[in-house]
Amino acid sequence: MNPLTYVAIAASSVLSAFAGSQFNEYWEFQKGDEATQWQHVTLPHTAHLEPYISNDMWMGECRYRKSFEFKPEWQGKRVALQFEGAMGIATVSLNGKELDKHIGGYIGFEVELTDHLQPGKNLLEVTLDNRENPDYPPGKSYRTLDFAWFSGIYRNVHLVVTDKLHISNAIAANQPAGGGIFVTYPEVSTESATIQIKTHVVNDHAENRTLQVDQSLWLDGQRLTGSRSDALTLAPESDQHVTQQLQLENPLLWSPQAPNLYTLKTQLLADDQSVVHEETQKIGVRTISYSADGFVLNGKNFFQRGTNRHQEFPYIGYAASDEAQYRDAVKIKEAGFDIVRISHYPQSPAFMRACDELGLMTINCITGWQFFKDGEFAKHSLQEGRDLIRRDRNHPSVVLWEISLNETHVPSEFLAQQHAIVDEEYPGDQSFSGSWKDGPHDVFLPARQHGKGPKFWDDWENNGKPAFTAEYGDWEYYAQAAANFNQHGSKELKKEESTSRQLRKHGEKRLLQQALNYQESHNQNLRGKSIIGDANWLMFDYNRGYANDHCSSGVMDLMRLPKFAYYFYRSQRPAHEASDRFSSGPMVFAATYWQTDSSPHVRVFSNCESVTAYLNGKKVATQTPDDDQFSTHLNHPPFTFDFGQFTPGELRFVGHIDGKPVAEHRVNTPGEPASLALQVDESGKPLVADGNDFVFVYASVVDAKGTVVPTANHTIRFDVQGGQVVGPSTVTAEAGTQGVLVRANPHAGSVRVTASAEGIVETATEIQTAK
Repeated sequence: MNPLTYVAIAASSVLSAFAGSQFNEYWEFQKGDEATQWQHVTLPHTAHLEPYISNDMWMGECRYRKSFEFKPEWQGKRVALQFEGAMGIATVSLNGKELDKHIGGYIGFEVELTDHLQPGKNLLEVTLDNRENPDYPPGKSYRTLDFAWFSGIYRNVHLVVTDKLHISNAIAANQPAGGGIFVTYPEVSTESATIQIKTHVVNDHAENRTLQVDQSLWLDGQRLTGSRSDALTLAPESDQHVTQQLQLENPLLWSPQAPNLYTLKTQLLADDQSVVHEETQKIGVRTISYSADGFVLNGKNFFQRGTNRHQEFPYIGYAASDEAQYRDAVKIKEAGFDIVRISHYPQSPAFMRACDELGLMTINCITGWQFFKDGEFAKHSLQEGRDLIRRDRNHPSVVLWEISLNETHVPSEFLAQQHAIVDEEYPGDQSFSGSWKDGPHDVFLPARQHGKGPKFWDDWENNGKPAFTAEYGDWEYYAQAAANFNQHGSKELKKEESTSRQLRKHGEKRLLQQALNYQESHNQNLRGKSIIGDANWLMFDYNRGYANDHCSSGVMDLMRLPKFAYYFYRSQRPAHEASDRFSSGPMVFAATYWQTDSSPHVRVFSNCESVTAYLNGKKVATQTPDDDQFSTHLNHPPFTFDFGQFTPGELRFVGHIDGKPVAEHRVNTPGEPASLALQVDESGKPLVADGNDFVFVYASVVDAKGTVVPTANHTIRFDVQGGQVVGPSTVTAEAGTQGVLVRANPHAGSVRVTASAEGIVETATEIQTAK
């Protein structure tokens, strides 16, 4: 074994007890208006469980505290806490002394404890205030803001113990294009790649320290290449950036279809060659560019088909586990999307890592929507832009920085400052800024409703600047006169029938209309070269705070249950693209319940070359994709079958490629409710028995043959052993199905979930947990 390799492996095992361990357990919590008993909680945590429809979000002060022992091995070390996210003004104290006040709920921060720790017990206290405040983003009044911001220490907290000779935290260092570890790629091809690593080292010792920085690149446990810097001597309380380069032959490039990741290991070596600090991170080698001719990834044009995502979950708001964040990213990939606009605020580091792993490009956004105020608000907004880039600059998934306030008219000089931040924080030709307002930014990000129908942005031209449709499919079908401008029969539709804002319970006709709206918009976005990518509004339904309903234009509802439009987008992914991380490949889906009031014209979403339809075992027709005004530019138009009239029984649709059957979907006419069927959504990550992770468990009312009864609205009760339901345990079926959030007790090996409803047979399932 190479001696250098041995040192690296040995150091990892030693340092695992120190740097970056989670600090999520054994907290106590007290809500400001309930200053009585302290509750024992685990992070991430919400200060208030919100109702499923939350139009009166809890706001106020709350307090967290945690008692912990000073460990002997911390003596002479640097000790800090890293908060990933706490809403919205956080005051952090140790042993009664205030150490820091952080303003802003979406970006993490570091608090150094080193000089304030005492032998024996230490008491950490965090006070949070999430009330409306116009002096920092989002700034806007809750009743006029189109999303909720929720409460609590809703992301992880890490205890970081290192030598006083250490690598800084990029946000805490607060240095343009510096701090922490900054990885860039000056030259990339399929033959070779140059990887440049800029490391910020700090000496907090009282005397000089000599060090070297060792960089190594790993794949599947094998060291591929490395570089060790010359010896460097740092004076006390001083810092310096060290820049090194690695050469990688025949790199495996990162892309949505092949999200190849390497492990970069950065070590600080003392003058005796011992490892005093180590950081590891996943990186992806790729090259990007934007122009009026399109988006180019690794030398190839790529239309960015995407969606928008709010990070809200039912009841718990933002307080989701890392595993839950990963499961959301899986759902977005399964829906056929390759890019997600992270609207309208920085989201969880765990979600960013999941996007890297799954091949999901991101448009990374700062916090804002239709609000600007000069002074403190503007200062915090600009700083958040810097902090966002410093936090996420090494993620290969980030292809565009939306360092602008969404749908907000700001002074031109402020817009120029926002654009300049991107160039200053990420110099070179691999960073691009985006803005909803045309100006100095690299990419124009209009929503369809910002243009005039029926053309919208078909004729966009502006000195070679590309345009990406950041939102479409919702507002133009809800409040704009251009709604359904090409759809026959749309004038006969009531407004609530024509809109894209549809819940699953609204029925087959309205869910088909939502899917058609998205198809029409997406098809138009593909015309010509004017639009280089698009993101529908949106992936998941969400609470707006001011309305007594959800914004329901999601292709999945807030409980992560799909609508018909979900399958339209899924059909747009080529059949040959397949992954073992999420459901993909050839697919067929018939958008019908096939019951008495169903249309005999059945729309089938598929990425196959042809589809054959059968009714009660008898072949009806084999068809190629539709050729109509809504399908002129689609990768895979739907198939429409005319059955003449409704005939009860079974529909079967078989998709073919090269004449061979590759996928099928069956739909049976539902009978009377007979029992319940349970489904556990793990989406690539089993339920972790840590008292914090959760999974969605769904109960469907089914007939004797197991077909979901879409008209069923039974009251369903969930009982759990080995865990608990988060939020209400009794829910009402919607389109025959409804779900709950189930959490495992710490260290539980399994969780048993039983669902029951009056008049039908109950059912149970066992969930095996992970540690």
